[in-house]
Order: sequence, then structure tokens, then C-alpha cells
Amino acid sequence: MKNTTWILLLTLLLLSACGGHSYVENPTDQFVKEYFSSKTFSVVLFDMDVNGTFFKSYKHKYKIIAENSDGEVNQADTDWIEVSPKYFQANENNLGMELVSKGDDGKINKSVGPAGFNSYVGNSRYGEWRSDGSGGSMWAFYGRYMFMSQMFGLMGRPAYYRHYNDYYSNYRYSRPYYGTAKSGGSRYGTNSAYTKKSRPNFYTRKSRKGWSNKGRSSNRYSSRGSSRSRSWGSSRGFGRGK
Repeated sequence: MKNTTWILLLTLLLLSACGGHSYVENPTDQFVKEYFSSKTFSVVLFDMDVNGTFFKSYKHKYKIIAENSDGEVNQADTDWIEVSPKYFQANENNLGMELVSKGDDGKINKSVGPAGFNSYVGNSRYGEWRSDGSGGSMWAFYGRYMFMSQMFGLMGRPAYYRHYNDYYSNYRYSRPYYGTAKSGGSRYGTNSAYTKKSRPNFYTRKSRKGWSNKGRSSNRYSSRGSSRSRSWGSSRGFGRGK
């Protein structure tokens, strides 16, 4: 009788872990609601992590850059936010990428692209294209917006017009854009040489934990649990627009 009870409890536990979750909004859907009134905004996937052994929990951190109605640009960094296994897996290649944004045209773009490309890079309110000295052009923010170069990782990896034009002509609003590096690999995202060089701690952690995406999600994951797990980190204000 005891064995039958334990088997029944284990079966119920496994069924709960494998399914039965109510629909949960992705954090980016929540950000769209919160920042919709902003002139422009960009939500960048800043970090990822997986915790647990048999019952796994999947987490993201985000960097949010937004311009308010007064022309002031602010950055907000979130703490860890628990996400669904499916959403985590869908974004494993998107470390450092922009997951959702709003441009000057007022349109929400949920197509993954290089950080800042939809709202800020290429926008004459923030900067201009300048010669790169080899026949091409690279993006340069105006002095009052120079801090954006660091925000979007452009200090060590400039935004070239050829990549920007490729993104706008063939990918924007339709599919992820990772670009092509000189080595032939991705220029942007988790698998790019730049990300691997600039985020060594992430790769060390990922290797140590051995992410597999085959583990079951935590049975405490729910719509309420997701919202409670979210908390904001630091928020910084920067310069005003013209």
C-alpha cells in the first residue's frame, strides 16, 4: 500500500513538472506595456542562467534603455527574472542582443537584432555615419550620447553601415540577425567572438553547470511566481535630446 502511494505521488509530481502551467507572459511582453509611452526603448538580454538539477529554473537578466518624453535617456538593469524553459531555449543564442524595441516610427519590433539597431543606431537624432578609413562607414554617437556606445557594446565592436543596411533590408521585423564576422562566424549574439571575449564569466558558468535544456522546469513556476521573482536593479539617467 505504501509503495502504491509513493508511486502515485511521484506520478503526480512528474505530471505537474512536465505540464499544466498556466499561460505566462514573457518578460519582454511586460516591458512593452511598461515602456510603451516612451519615445523609444530597447530591451537587451544581458545574462542567462540555469539553476537546479532534476527540477530546473531558467532565468534572464535584462538591460533596458529608454527615452522619455523630455528627451532624457535612462538605463534600467533588472535582477534575475524566471522565464519559461521554452522562452529560455528560444533565446539561448541571443546574449547581448535586442529582444524587443520601439523606434521613432512608434512600431514595436520583436525581431531579434544587434543591440540599439532598431531605435538608436542610424537615428540622426543621436549620431551620424562617419568614414571608417577603409571605404566604409561606421556609426558615431554625438558627444551627449557617447554613453550609448558603452550601453550597446560598440566600444570594442563598432556598428558598420554594411551590417546595419543588411539588417534593415533583409531582417528587421522578420527574423533574427546575427551578422557575419570576418572569421565567418556570427558577429552578434551568444556565439560571436566578441561576446565570448567580453563575457568570460558567463561561459565559465555555462560550462560548469552543463546546460542541456532537457531538464524539467521547476514545479513552482507559475504566472504569479514569475511576476514575484522579478525585481529591478539599478537605474541610471543620462543626457537630454536636442
